[in-house]
Amino acid sequence: MSKIEIILAIFNLILIWVIWYFQIKINNNLHKLQKSVAINIEPNIDSLKLVNVWKINLYIHKFETYWNNHKFTKPRLIAIKSFYWIPAPDLSNFNDKESEIKVYIEDEFNEKYILTGFIVKDLWSVYTTKLEKRKWEY
Repeated sequence: MSKIEIILAIFNLILIWVIWYFQIKINNNLHKLQKSVAINIEPNIDSLKLVNVWKINLYIHKFETYWNNHKFTKPRLIAIKSFYWIPAPDLSNFNDKESEIKVYIEDEFNEKYILTGFIVKDLWSVYTTKLEKRKWEY
């Protein structure tokens, strides 16, 4: 082997190692993103629509509101880019300006979350405060 062939072989090995290193970093970042959870609550006339807006399946175990506390015997799947309906409150019986809502969620990796938000009567809107990764029993 000539000196040029040896130098090219060493250069190729270094280049392969650099590409491998950055591919591992990219894969690790994508894996972290894949395990993220995002859910949106959209109010409709007669219901609240829970929308899974990320790339992971979610399961609703329970939700709590002033008008309805419901535990499911079997968790309800919200598939990727899909939704689940919760019955809306009767606004005529809605005395407060806003009311709290909690949704107990589990992802496909068995991580548990609690989504907390508030329903605002005057605007008939929902705003969520946080999605906490937290252990809960049911």
